[in-house]
Order: sequence, then C-alpha cells, then structure tokens
Amino acid sequence: MTSNIDADRLREEVAEPNGLLDAGTATPRPSPSRRRRERRVIVPRERDLLRWAIHQPQLVADWLDEMLFQDPTARAAYHQLANTPSFADALAGSDADVRVLLERLAVEEPEDDDEPETLRARLLTVAVEPIAQRTIDVLAERDEISAEASKDLDELQNARMGDWERAEEAARRLLQWLVLERGGAAL
Repeated sequence: MTSNIDADRLREEVAEPNGLLDAGTATPRPSPSRRRRERRVIVPRERDLLRWAIHQPQLVADWLDEMLFQDPTARAAYHQLANTPSFADALAGSDADVRVLLERLAVEEPEDDDEPETLRARLLTVAVEPIAQRTIDVLAERDEISAEASKDLDELQNARMGDWERAEEAARRLLQWLVLERGGAAL
C-alpha cells in the first residue's frame, strides 16, 4: 500500500508554529506558507512549459523566453533553469517556492501524444497566443496597434486548427515581436 502524503509538505506544516490547529480548538488551520501557496496558482500553460523544459529541453530551448511567464514563481523557475548548468544547480539556487515547483514538475511526466514537430509547434503556439493577444489588446486601447502583429495572431489562430507548421511560423514571428515590444515598454 502506498501513501499519497507528500512528506516534505507534512514536515513543513508540522514545523510551522500554530500551523496545524486553531488556538483552543481541534480545527485544522493552514499554515501561512501553505495559504501563500494556495493563493498563487500557476496557469497550466506555464507549468507545462516548465515541465517540458525539465524533461525534454530540446523541444523548447531555442524559443522559450522569460517573458512567456507571467507568474513570478514560474518566471523565477524558468530563470533558474535557463541560467544554471544543471537541474541540480537550478534547485540549489532556488528559493523555497521555486524549489517546490521545480521538484514537483520533475516528477510529473509531460503528456506527449504528438510527433515531436507537432508537439513543439503546439507548445510554442499555446505559449505565445495569450500573451500576444493581451499585448495587442493593450496596444489597441492606446491606439498603438501593430497591424503586422494582428495579422500574425490571426494567422496563428486559424492555423492552429490543423496546420501546426504555419501556426509555429506565426508564433515565432509574434514571439520576436513580443520580445521587442515588451523590451521597449512595460505592458
């Protein structure tokens, strides 16, 4: 029989003073560190990118960029992975939240049912699309819309219905545009 209890989490909860019970009652109360983790839920897209970066970095290494991570913990995890020579070094240099995230993702196998080229294109497309859409929307509110970026986003959205090669090309152009756009101004 196996247990589904996370030993590290249990140790952390027990180590937190007053973390397990409310004063005077037997009612469990989440520790401050657990409440902080529960409030911060990393979007699945960002977790998936990090999972692939850990398990099969060759699929994402040539296009993965820090600006694709909106969550501060996910962004810090990406930074550790990208700027250290090994996964062990990334863990060693991480703060507690990043280390917990990286450790969890290291034991979760990424789901893979596509050919490598299709998987790569799908990952890139899914990573770039929401950030490109959000950036274009912000620029539109300022009347600074980029017609070329809008055209690339439309092409990406149409192509991802089955033409992954075309979707990947549009996503790469959008990623280049986003890096330049976001590098020049905070959106």
